[in-house]
Amino acid sequence: MASAPVLAYNRGVFLIFLIAEFFAATMMLGLVIGRFVETTLGYLSGWTVLGRRFKAASTPARWDWVAQTIKVGTVRYRRCLRLSAEPEGLYICEASLMRAVPLCIPWGEIHQARPALLDGKNAVAVTVGTPPVATLEFPAVLYRSIQATVQQRWGGTLS
Repeated sequence: MASAPVLAYNRGVFLIFLIAEFFAATMMLGLVIGRFVETTLGYLSGWTVLGRRFKAASTPARWDWVAQTIKVGTVRYRRCLRLSAEPEGLYICEASLMRAVPLCIPWGEIHQARPALLDGKNAVAVTVGTPPVATLEFPAVLYRSIQATVQQRWGGTLS
């Protein structure tokens, strides 16, 4: 028969292993839920479809705008997007823990600019792709900045 100190030691070891298993299971559940949310947001917003059509081969060395809020489809990406205006198109990259595909949308695929509201402020909604793949909504200030950058760097225009 085991003595009292040995039983106390075994109970302590058992509790340590039980707590470790609980934390491991919690972490796994968190990863599964995170992946589910990431996949769901990708489909709801249209980012998944955009990624299939406009996946960036590489990303720019520098970003013109960081921590930006843009609405992609029905999902608002709040202060987690980086953007860069390059000759080949507008690069958009999600900068949080989610693994969204970096996008490079050619300038000719961004059209039908129209007024919108984003977070109760003036915004510009654009249609991406022909036929349309998704709708992006930019804060008006950001959209004007993108337009000015395109004009300044290449003399081009954005609708």
